[in-house]
This record gives sequence, C-alpha cells and structure tokens, in this order.
Amino acid sequence: MLTEADSVEQLELLMQSLERELANGNGRAGFLLANAYGLDNSFFKHELGAPLKPDFEKALHFFKLSFPALCKEAELGNGEAMHLVGIYYQGGTPPVARDSAQHMVWSHRAFEAGYIPAANDLYSYYSNKNSEVYDQEKAAYYLKILTDTGTRFVV
Repeated sequence: MLTEADSVEQLELLMQSLERELANGNGRAGFLLANAYGLDNSFFKHELGAPLKPDFEKALHFFKLSFPALCKEAELGNGEAMHLVGIYYQGGTPPVARDSAQHMVWSHRAFEAGYIPAANDLYSYYSNKNSEVYDQEKAAYYLKILTDTGTRFVV
C-alpha cells in the first residue's frame, strides 16, 4: 500500500487513510503505520527513497494502538491478524513481552485459519537445530507448502 505512492503528497494521504482505518478498528493499518515510522522502514522504500523519517515514538504509539485491534480481529478468525499477533510475541513488541511459545501458538492458529505466510514462521522454528521444537519432518512439511504455493519465505 505505501509502495503505491508516487509522490510525497500521495504518501501523506495514504498515511492519513491508515490512521482513519486504525481508528475504525483495523489493526493491520496500525501495524503498517508503526513499521512505516520504525527505525528500519526499508520495507516501504520505493522510488521516493525513504518515505518517512524514522520516529520511534510514533512507531511505539502505533504498535500499542494496533495490538488490541489485531487481537480482536484474530479472535474473529482473521488469519493475517493472528500472524501479526504472533509477530508481536516473536519480537517482544510493546505492549507484550517476547514469548516464543505464544509466537508458535499464534503462528499455528494463523496457518490453520488459512494464512499460508505463517508457514514461514513455523518452518523457521522447526528447521532451527538450536530450537527446542526442532523437527525435520515438520520443517519439510512447511517448506513444501511454501514452495508449492510460491509463497516467499525467509529463514
């Protein structure tokens, strides 16, 4: 969405639109805003260069605002929201503490809800020989799903 802007003015309109969506309960919109203001907003770089100057306070503000909305969406069965809740636990993103077990729970829920990109997190956990859940068979299962569906994955 943010990569669609072809001018600074369009980018500002997109950011305002995301803020309105967050105010209406769209947790993903808040998550995007938080990452756009994050210290490494390279995901949002495009022809305009770095679209926003990193602003830690704004990023933290949007992370905290979006979490309850994401939880609500996740409880309603939204697989992407489940995955994003898991990401909060993976990194210990405020307002939650880092919790690998919760990250795994939410990743499994997201995958079971049909959100295929969550298979990447599961593959990463099961393929990590240093992980307490290392399991070659499960890792192979999730890797096959990722490759069969053409889903981009990162280890």
